[in-house]
Amino acid sequence: MTPDDVRAFYRQAVGEVPPSVESGLRHLPEAIIGYMALRRHLDELAGGQGLPKQYSSLVFALLDVAERNYDGALNHGRAALDNGLTWAEFLHGMVQTWVVKGFATSWGTVGWRIVEQLAAEGYAGHE
Repeated sequence: MTPDDVRAFYRQAVGEVPPSVESGLRHLPEAIIGYMALRRHLDELAGGQGLPKQYSSLVFALLDVAERNYDGALNHGRAALDNGLTWAEFLHGMVQTWVVKGFATSWGTVGWRIVEQLAAEGYAGHE
């Protein structure tokens, strides 16, 4: 795998290369390429034994919300919805973050912003 392969993966998976990944490719290419081996493994599981892509992306989006990672949650939320997740399923997952991390910590910091942004992009009502 090359740095260009990593960029292609992210463009296909989430529509863009996150700035953190681009920086890693400039300064720590071997580490990012090693990280990509794990990501590739997850995608291969999704193709056979693991979660379908929309649910794998939802899990990443919800973990990003729990960790207050706005950019990651937004990118993974888009990927989940673009791969067949419904808006109702997405919102269900967002409420689950309230149970685990608390309303103020998950919804109050990042969650509501993700929902509003995705709604503004036309995902609300996505079935």
